[in-house]
Amino acid sequence: MENNTLILIGMHRSGTSLTAQCLSLSGVNMGDVQLQPDFSNSDGHFDDQEFLYLHKDILRQNGLQDNGLFLKHPPRLNDYFKKRLQNMVGFKNSLRPQWGFKEPRTCLFIGHYLEVLPEAKLLVVYRPFEEVVGSLLRRDAERYVLLNKTSGRLGRLRLAWKGSKHIKSMISKHLPWYSKAWLQYNQNILNTLHQLAPSQYVISPVKDLQKNESQLFQQFLDWGFRLEHVPISSFYAKEKMNKKSEHLDRIDIAYAAEDLEMAQTIEQGFLKLNAL
Repeated sequence: MENNTLILIGMHRSGTSLTAQCLSLSGVNMGDVQLQPDFSNSDGHFDDQEFLYLHKDILRQNGLQDNGLFLKHPPRLNDYFKKRLQNMVGFKNSLRPQWGFKEPRTCLFIGHYLEVLPEAKLLVVYRPFEEVVGSLLRRDAERYVLLNKTSGRLGRLRLAWKGSKHIKSMISKHLPWYSKAWLQYNQNILNTLHQLAPSQYVISPVKDLQKNESQLFQQFLDWGFRLEHVPISSFYAKEKMNKKSEHLDRIDIAYAAEDLEMAQTIEQGFLKLNAL
């Protein structure tokens, strides 16, 4: 069976869930068992859970946190995980001629996927460094508030005072890790794209997804995917992407100058490839 496979890659909090939802509604199977919606993504994540569990197992086996955000060193695949990845891809290929998947940690392992899916097509969605890191910190703040919510005026005042101290401490701890994760995920994507023919991938900044929709879907059709385009505007409110956090927006986030410089270089790399 000849398969058409679409790998959707992008860092956490980069709009890949929105993109995967659009693809799913338009006719690409993005996984039979998917990660359920939660407070951070009420419309659903559209992550294929089988790939999610594989990636988490690989990270844990490497002595890393399975969220893929605290990367003390690059994760490596031993023979067991290489075979498990190969078998999972073979199983997916046996189910249907057209399929795709998305799971943010795929960015860390994309080279291994292309070894077993050399003809796969890549859709890369990227979001600027400060927006992604800010979104990750905002999610942390929202999680803390949800877990510590109490009723009554006194409870709200206590949460506001204690929560502000906790969130400031959390930012100082998580900011350097999230910054390095963005750099590693996106540099890995960029390195991979440099090894591929431009005809094998398409890139879109998340802010331009709706503007680029027609062009993107024409590319999918040219690749041989059978789709019926369902526009993003038919199911998504744009303001969800950049929602504010009352607990985080009062706090200044001081990004490291060297991280900002490296992020700018990576973003320019994406723009250059996207212009080819």
